[in-house]
Amino acid sequence: MKLAQFRSEGRAAIKGNWNKAILISLIVSFLPAIGDLVSLAYDIVNNFESEINITLEIVILLYSVMCLPLILGEMYYFINLSRGKSGSFSDVFRFYADIKVFFKAIFSLVYVFLLIFLWSLLLIIPGIIKGLSYSMSLYLIIDYPDLKIKDAISLSKKMMNGYKWKYFLLNLSFTGWILLGIITLFIGFIWIVPYISATNAAFYNYVKNQYKAEE
Repeated sequence: MKLAQFRSEGRAAIKGNWNKAILISLIVSFLPAIGDLVSLAYDIVNNFESEINITLEIVILLYSVMCLPLILGEMYYFINLSRGKSGSFSDVFRFYADIKVFFKAIFSLVYVFLLIFLWSLLLIIPGIIKGLSYSMSLYLIIDYPDLKIKDAISLSKKMMNGYKWKYFLLNLSFTGWILLGIITLFIGFIWIVPYISATNAAFYNYVKNQYKAEE
């Protein structure tokens, strides 16, 4: 499938669902950013001269971790949209009730980060390649909650075999849109972020179906 087709599928998935998709993306973008805003406000109040407040940093870290289910919920929502299903606003909060997937996602992110970090010690390029190989792991954990972390990473590697370059180019193809979002003082991202999320979900569905067909 050509890159334009993935983007076309992303737009088709959002068609008729723009209001809900935008609202979900805004929530998922804004709430995690509160921690950074608090940290920035603390630095401004202290004229950027105070020592690091360990307690504040720990609180912000814990808050960021607690926002992770929102990201999982957003991914779940766009996976459903890309499959022609009617996504619900409540999807964004569904993983607060699923502790197993919540912690599995956290450990998966930490594990993948360590793997990418270790590969990056060799050179930047191997780290990027491995990052692309593991990029479907979270999608798989969301799609198959009973899947073990190592199995999700292993399956992601198999699914991305032959598709890493295409996925890299797909995300690179949004560079113009991202620049437009910056030029519009970030207002454009209100529409760009859901578009990218839906397109990535469409790509996940495609590589998963291709892998199943080749088994």
